[in-house]
Amino acid sequence: MQLAYPYMLLLMFVFIPLLYFYQRRGIYGKIVLPSVTPLRKIPVSWHSRFLRHLLFVLRVLALVAIIIALARPQLLKGIRIKETEGLDLMLLIDTSASMRALDFVANDNSRKNRLAVVKEVITDFINARHDDRIGMIVFGEQAFIQ
Repeated sequence: MQLAYPYMLLLMFVFIPLLYFYQRRGIYGKIVLPSVTPLRKIPVSWHSRFLRHLLFVLRVLALVAIIIALARPQLLKGIRIKETEGLDLMLLIDTSASMRALDFVANDNSRKNRLAVVKEVITDFINARHDDRIGMIVFGEQAFIQ
């Protein structure tokens, strides 16, 4: 496992002053009342102490999750290096109006134009070339490199 942006984890240092501010200033929720004398008689339970800090803890956990997401953890499955030998090939294909001529007869005695036959031949040729890099120059009225 690796991190794409490990320097984003430096944002975790933001929590040190945040925790200090929370501890010293008591930024947890408070109710402002004109007199707190009647409330002093209420016993303090463990769950009231727990719930008082729960919202702050959830906010800190959410910020930690966001910072970890910004660091983009990635699981590597291993690197495979495949050494092959191949050829760099360029195919030249004519798409002009002359390629629409119905010169070829298929097995079912239907006629095919030249461009359809070229597409079939090129498809078979490309599927047979596994390790080669193949490019195409298609021309008719204009030339296009693919």
